[in-house]
Amino acid sequence: MTDAPTAIPGPTGLEIATQWAVLPPEHLKAALLRLEPELKRQHEARMEALRISEASHNRQLALDEKEAQQDFLLRGGGLIAGFMLAAGMLAAAVVAVLRNEPWVASAWGSTGMVGVVGAFVPRFRAAAMGKTANAKHEAQKT
Repeated sequence: MTDAPTAIPGPTGLEIATQWAVLPPEHLKAALLRLEPELKRQHEARMEALRISEASHNRQLALDEKEAQQDFLLRGGGLIAGFMLAAGMLAAAVVAVLRNEPWVASAWGSTGMVGVVGAFVPRFRAAAMGKTANAKHEAQKT
């Protein structure tokens, strides 16, 4: 459990109001005139910090969008290349069977084909790398 202060440091709003109530209004006007430039500077500083934070957030969103687009293109290209390679290997296996070459057909159409095609398909690559690569990628995003 944290140690929370029991009393608010400094005077409360009610105490300040009771002090100003006994003084003439001219004193309050003079104090507010002196306080106004400082409040304006604080407001401008907060607005500038907010603008900088918003610009940084917008830049990060743009970078994330660009990264997502590149990832989509990489995955799509990998899927297309994997499909074309698998179709080519299966066609070569069928041709080998028709030419009475069972060993060549088994080499082209067996489970070894999955390993070759898996190099192009991003989902297979991620599964082969394990969850550590996915965890590293998630850590980089934060």
